[in-house]
Amino acid sequence: MEGSNNTLTGLSSETFKRAVGFTNDIKTSKFEIYGTVPKLTLEGNYKASGKFLGSEIKGDGKYKVVIEDVTGNIKFKPTITKVEDGKTFFKVNKIKILLDPKRAQMKFTNLFNGNEVVGDAINQLINENGLQMWNELAPSALKSAEIIMLDVINRAISRYAFEDFYLP
Repeated sequence: MEGSNNTLTGLSSETFKRAVGFTNDIKTSKFEIYGTVPKLTLEGNYKASGKFLGSEIKGDGKYKVVIEDVTGNIKFKPTITKVEDGKTFFKVNKIKILLDPKRAQMKFTNLFNGNEVVGDAINQLINENGLQMWNELAPSALKSAEIIMLDVINRAISRYAFEDFYLP
């Protein structure tokens, strides 16, 4: 499945449980955050073809994935972009997100080129097997979430030097 024009909501209710690393040595430190979130929603456009539970699935339309009672972690490694006036500026080039939900619900429009009868039946089948379907979709869904988070993190840190995040 390929996604585009994705939005991710629900992160504002995340509870951080643990952080690993975050030392003041940007070159050697780990940067890992572990936490929980009650509900995450990922929406956008999709294009897919493949099999699920023996059924051929093909479509191109809108999607909505809602996962609940989620535990997860985010790992990233910043890289130095420039040093100016003794301050180190940085960005994140790669981020890895792992999410483990207790429940998953999904809705895909325009499955089977708009055949609503078949599309509704497949959506029902998908939701009866929500966690299994999540496990199938997780790599592409998480890739979309990683792109969004990478942008959010880089916008947040772009105005500050690495040293500004640490007390003297």
